Amino acid sequence: GGFLNGWNFSVATMDRLVDAIASTPVDFIELGYLDDHPDLPEANSLPSSTLHRYRTHAPKLAGMIRPSCPNWKSVLERRSGLLHLVRVTVQVNDPSPSFEIAATAKNMGFQVTLNLTNVSAFPLEKLAEVVAQAPSVDAIYLADSRGHLQPKDIAPMVAAVRSGWPGAIGFHPHDNRS
Repeated sequence: GGFLNGWNFSVATMDRLVDAIASTPVDFIELGYLDDHPDLPEANSLPSSTLHRYRTHAPKLAGMIRPSCPNWKSVLERRSGLLHLVRVTVQVNDPSPSFEIAATAKNMGFQVTLNLTNVSAFPLEKLAEVVAQAPSVDAIYLADSRGHLQPKDIAPMVAAVRSGWPGAIGFHPHDNRS
């Protein structure tokens, strides 16, 4: 829902959501994006104070980081020990910045996943080529950011990615077309 409300969730709403999800058998709760820009809403920056607030009543915490985050290394350093998993968004046509973030986060002790965005916009060969160059991470997710894929598209896409990636593969769907 963050794209619909500009990530302006109230603390009460965030608390209610985290508490509800923490009562289920999930492995991780992703709270939002990581960034230190002072003008961003809490769920679009996840300052250390937010992570401290949820550490006691949530399972493992996760956050997502974009390659456009200007000071990503210090952002990760400030959240070390507070966050278990970092999900790094990857622009398929320019994966190198994301790969650098992912490798650094892995070396810092985070679990790391790569989230290839807008996968419906690229040929399967391109996806296979990109994941073959990926650093060692815990999983690669195919994100249908546009909500354009059909069920029949998934198996060939996973097969193409499997040809270049031996590790865990996930799928992050959006249902924009019902």
